[in-house]
Amino acid sequence: MANSRKIIGAVNVDTGTLLLADPITCDYELAQKLASKGNLHSWDKKRGIVVLATGWGDGNYPVIATLTPDGRIAKIEVKFMAKHNGQWQITGISMNN
Repeated sequence: MANSRKIIGAVNVDTGTLLLADPITCDYELAQKLASKGNLHSWDKKRGIVVLATGWGDGNYPVIATLTPDGRIAKIEVKFMAKHNGQWQITGISMNN
């Protein structure tokens, strides 16, 4: 059986940046410093913090999981943009669903 993909939620971005980190051990002050650098992405290897820009600013972006045949999460994707008719467009979704 092949892997499957499904939308498992969405992240609401209100600052144009997204944080990937362990919520218990995250150094939020460091994360804010990384975000304030204005880079497309920043990574603190020692603390396992990744901060990245959405490329489009604020919005609600779909979180897509690739699941193994037995239902475990193999990969997570946050989709900010997709090509539509040859043009990059925002992939934001409605939170009213």
